[in-house]
Amino acid sequence: MLTDKGNQINIEVKNLKSLSIIIALFVGVLTGLVGIGGGFMIVPALSILLSLPIKNAIASSLLIITVNAFMGLFGYLGQVNFEWNKLILFIVLTFLGSLIAIPLSQKIEAVKLKKYFAIFLLFISCFMIWKEFFV
Repeated sequence: MLTDKGNQINIEVKNLKSLSIIIALFVGVLTGLVGIGGGFMIVPALSILLSLPIKNAIASSLLIITVNAFMGLFGYLGQVNFEWNKLILFIVLTFLGSLIAIPLSQKIEAVKLKKYFAIFLLFISCFMIWKEFFV
């Protein structure tokens, strides 16, 4: 049941365990099919549907993505040749980006972080639609 309490919408779930299983399986299937990390789905699922605070949802999502990434990597080992010169640069830069984001995320209020995440998802969605249908 959806109830509006001020600016926050709470979702009452009778069987949280079943909902968690469905969401997790759906994210796992998408990860296996199209190689997505699932963060764009995991964070909203944990935050909105399972009522975790946004910062807890982000941290939990990172753990889930890490485990999924290792499973996906093991599935591709021996099947593809990695272009290490490109990958190492990308890995180093994303690692540095994470180091910058960690203290920044601690300074941003959870409400603002949620809004920024929603804007980011909207931007990515629009870009994907544009790329798939108009390019």
